Amino acid sequence: MGCSSEPQKPKLGVSFGVGGATRWVKEKQFMEDRAKELGADITVRFNTTDTPKTWREDCFELIDSGINVIDYDSQRFTSG
Repeated sequence: MGCSSEPQKPKLGVSFGVGGATRWVKEKQFMEDRAKELGADITVRFNTTDTPKTWREDCFELIDSGINVIDYDSQRFTSG
């Protein structure tokens, strides 16, 4: 962060733990477009059944990457 006089762009993270349904691809594009309009950086991840990484691991990686806001399904995150 430091003492820069320039404002930092917000960094957003979204993890879809639902597979590759068509709906999520459309929502991903909408979120990316909207974040760009608002001057934010966004990382959107899909956790599909063919990826060895778990949805929870995706969330922790997003947090470790320095995001300011994360969007996830809290019920799913706390169970299992």
